[in-house]
Amino acid sequence: MSSGQGRPRLLPDDRWGFGIGRAVVIVGGDFLPGVPARRSPEPTLPALLRRMDEDRLRRYRENLAFYERQPWEGRARRSERRLTFNYAKAFCDKVTSYLLNGQSVQVDPGDGESAEARARARAAERALREVESVNGLAQLDFETELDCAVLGDAVYRVTCDPAEGQVRVSAPDVQGIYAWRLPDDPSRITAVASQYVVPATDGSTATTTITEHWTPEVFELWRGEEVAERMPNPYGFIPFVIFPNVREPKQAWGASDIPPLVGSSRELNRAFSQLSQILELSGNPIAVLEGINDSRDIAVEPGAVWEVPERARAYLLDLLQGGGGRAAHGLHRSHLPDAARPGRIAANGVRAEPPGAERGRAQHGTRPPGEEGGTEADHPDDRLRAPGDAHPTAAAPVQR
Repeated sequence: MSSGQGRPRLLPDDRWGFGIGRAVVIVGGDFLPGVPARRSPEPTLPALLRRMDEDRLRRYRENLAFYERQPWEGRARRSERRLTFNYAKAFCDKVTSYLLNGQSVQVDPGDGESAEARARARAAERALREVESVNGLAQLDFETELDCAVLGDAVYRVTCDPAEGQVRVSAPDVQGIYAWRLPDDPSRITAVASQYVVPATDGSTATTTITEHWTPEVFELWRGEEVAERMPNPYGFIPFVIFPNVREPKQAWGASDIPPLVGSSRELNRAFSQLSQILELSGNPIAVLEGINDSRDIAVEPGAVWEVPERARAYLLDLLQGGGGRAAHGLHRSHLPDAARPGRIAANGVRAEPPGAERGRAQHGTRPPGEEGGTEADHPDDRLRAPGDAHPTAAAPVQR
């Protein structure tokens, strides 16, 4: 009960034991059993859908955004280079194409091998092939399976077109599909709502939200917040087939292929962005002028001539000196062949070798402890040294 004056509140009467069919009106600190209660209007179906499955729809948006443009995390720093290699999109597209390769419709007789049974099976197979041809199911299957891989779920809608006497198969956007299931058996669907937007018929830019609500017994059509049509279900079943990509235990909806690819794709983009910046800096060195108060029209290009006063010094800044050149070259050689294998690139751009592989290999231009000689295979960097370069054992630590 409430105290003080305020807006009347309604409480269900079974909380107070006054029986069924009556309500309790509380005004201030008193309640009056038996007084007819004013019930607030129930929300419409479109209003209920706006608050339904928010987590599922958010996952759909995140997975679709990563598939389409693979966004980086956080805001870019000033002059930061961000390359994007969309391996997630390539992976999903290629796997889907292999999944549907060589699919065909075949019908075998299920009631014996008699001539009549084989004839019925051939007739059913011809009918299914006609439906496949009329609806373009080869392309529709690819688009639907791709949606299923990216979002985690997909849906088919199978209806009948009485005007043409044809079966129509379509694939609605699963982001507009809502399903009600049995609590003890999520695989059994009791109702489905399909929501989509149609443009206005008067040529304006206005749109109308259409909501279809299907149960095995009733079909409802909503235009905006109003019921436009209500009729018995002409099919006697719900004409939607909802299926998951990978069903997770105890979950009604499926899992997408995108989340497992997010980490490795972002690491690949980061490593190649750093590599691209290193290559640009090494190919476009910085001109350093010492002992000069003013400089104009200094061009860093082949054949350029700089006139500097006495005791002045001009040189190009080598960011990869002191052994860094060999380390950078080794970094390029170790990363570029693995472009198609992002799983081999670990944190900080270092290759992740399998356990026991090439034990004792020289790291960062140094020989294994206690080893004086060695073959060319033991020191792959020896083949890259120019004449007169110091041996890798005498190189300075790698500059980072």
